[in-house]
Amino acid sequence: MRQLFALMVGTILMVLAAMFSLVIFALLAVFGVAFFLWFWWKTRALRKVLREQQARQAPTEGVPAAYREGSVFDGEAVVVEEEIEPNRRLTSADLPTQPDPTDPPLRPE
Repeated sequence: MRQLFALMVGTILMVLAAMFSLVIFALLAVFGVAFFLWFWWKTRALRKVLREQQARQAPTEGVPAAYREGSVFDGEAVVVEEEIEPNRRLTSADLPTQPDPTDPPLRPE
C-alpha cells in the first residue's frame, strides 16, 4: 500500500513539474519574441540612417585602386610535379650548364 501511494505521489509530482516547465518555456518564448519586436521597433530609425548612408556611398569607395584602374586580370597556372628522390642530395652536376633560352632574363637589359 505504501509503495502504491509513493508511486501515485511521484507520478503526480512529475506531471505537475512537466506542466510548470511548459508554462515557464511558453512565457520565456513570449517574452523573447516581445523583446525582439521591441528592439526591432526601437532601432528602425538607426537602420533607416544606415541604409541612406550606404546608398549615398560611392560604389568605388573602399575598392582597391588596382580594381578601379582595370589592372587586375585573371589567369591560369599549371602545376608541374616532378618526382624527387627523397634521400638524394643535389649536387652542382644536377644544375643546367646553359641557361634555358625560354626563361626571362634575370636583370632587365
